[in-house]
Amino acid sequence: MPRPKQFDPDAALDRAVEVFWTHGYDGTSVQTLVDGLGISRSSLYDTFGDKDRLFLAALDRYRTRQTRALREALSADGPALDALRAFFHDAAARAADAQGPAGCFLANAAAERAHCCGATAKRVDVNRRRMAETLREAVARAQAEGDVPASR
Repeated sequence: MPRPKQFDPDAALDRAVEVFWTHGYDGTSVQTLVDGLGISRSSLYDTFGDKDRLFLAALDRYRTRQTRALREALSADGPALDALRAFFHDAAARAADAQGPAGCFLANAAAERAHCCGATAKRVDVNRRRMAETLREAVARAQAEGDVPASR
């Protein structure tokens, strides 16, 4: 009978997002992952498979969180135009913040891996389409509220 895990796989996956986001795929060794996740090498492989699968799982986790946060921000009570302004203001503030990893994890992954990894390219494309649709919905709501001209 296998021993129960001595760590929380969800928390480890959240840490993997941070490790890959900070160092990039190529800059992240398996040892960097072991150290960053605080688990053994065997636990990493048993739970997540190889580095590639963990990277893709980290992209999925990030994409899910970002999509949920975007939808929540743009569906907030009040005028849609205010929600759009707040979203872009917050995004600019996060981009200017020197704390944490630089850029967007998915954009970084696209630049580093989409040209050589079809699975990464697919995730980036899915994210782009979901974000575009969510933004279109918010603009349409702002148009319906009369705050954005229908021609925009």
